[in-house]
Amino acid sequence: MFPAGAADHPVNGVSWYEASAYCQWKGKKLPSTTQWWRAALGEGDHPYPWGDDPETLRYRTNFEAVGTMEAESFPLGVSQFGVFEMAGNVREWLSAEDAAPGMVPSIGGSWQDPEYTFSVEWREALPQGLANETTGFRCVRHIE
Repeated sequence: MFPAGAADHPVNGVSWYEASAYCQWKGKKLPSTTQWWRAALGEGDHPYPWGDDPETLRYRTNFEAVGTMEAESFPLGVSQFGVFEMAGNVREWLSAEDAAPGMVPSIGGSWQDPEYTFSVEWREALPQGLANETTGFRCVRHIE
């Protein structure tokens, strides 16, 4: 159940285990770092999903806020492949393929994180069982 008025917000407050189980239930999985980067950057090679300009951050993503915002609230921050909120709103769980035991990477920065976390190069390992308001997820599926 979503809190009132939050049905279009990202899911947050779930552990890596819960996020992974949900993706599996939907026939999908949590993205690997490579898959996440591809969705964020497309064919590009720049530090942010929208390009090189950190000065426009406040128009392209949700940060310095008091919580999550509706998905697709920042059309200027969309990636080359049309994916929204690859930086900001909530940081995202990644698959545990390259993780240390009990820890998994998160990426993307959240509404509560400092600006440097919105670079696609930034990642932070978190305990798999951690569930907090700044971390959420998205699922991916293989396409041919």
